Amino acid sequence: RLVALAIAIGGWALVAHRRALPRGRELLALVAFGVLGIAVLQWTATEAIARMDAGVMLTFVYSASITTALFSRLVWKERQPPAVWVAMVVTLVGLALAVGIGGDALGSTPRAGIAFAVATSMLFAYYALHGARLLARHPMPVVLGVGATAATLVWGTTAAPLWAFPFGEVAGELSLGGRIEATTAPGILMLGGSMAVGTILPYVLYLVGMGRVGPTLGVITGTMEPIVAVILSWIWLDQRLEPLQIVGCVLVIGAVVLVQVARATPDGEGTA
Repeated sequence: RLVALAIAIGGWALVAHRRALPRGRELLALVAFGVLGIAVLQWTATEAIARMDAGVMLTFVYSASITTALFSRLVWKERQPPAVWVAMVVTLVGLALAVGIGGDALGSTPRAGIAFAVATSMLFAYYALHGARLLARHPMPVVLGVGATAATLVWGTTAAPLWAFPFGEVAGELSLGGRIEATTAPGILMLGGSMAVGTILPYVLYLVGMGRVGPTLGVITGTMEPIVAVILSWIWLDQRLEPLQIVGCVLVIGAVVLVQVARATPDGEGTA
């Protein structure tokens, strides 16, 4: 996936923005963004999800909105509308309900899993904050193209060597699973779709959106990701939604709408 991202966006940057490609310290800043904000973030997230419940992990990760808001307020001296602080609490509560966190979920989680989840949250905040500053100086294809290329070189030679990729697993037909389990598609086609829809498009849209609304609102709006996953699991995988999960989905969606409305009002415009 990272290889596809690096090739697609890196190629875009070379063709459309070759004169804007940075050098020196700016290039190092973009490389650091890719290594820490993409490659290392993917590693800590993978280690966290291997050790703990997915719902707990996601709640930890999206608590990054608090880190970004505090950093923006205390370090960058940027004022946030009161609705943003309210939305942070609402989204975290809603997310916890939507992903079905039980009362003993955290108590049974290994400490290593919590440590990796906290690290992922901090790296996600770094990705949003540093990414926002880089986008103010460089076009999005340059930021993501250089960052993804650096991440690919690190990830593809350490955690997931390209030469060890199990190409045989996607050589034949694969089931789509869930309610359409009887339907199959070529594995290579599914892999390509996963790269395009699951990696390239999300990274591009997220950075474009964050460049418009800022890092804090970007992270808060990003909490829609697990909510969409819960809803798709209900539709596609026929998983049952409990009443509290439905309440959680409504809370997150409502909080995202709240911050967007607050941003559009005269008092909140341009404060994120």
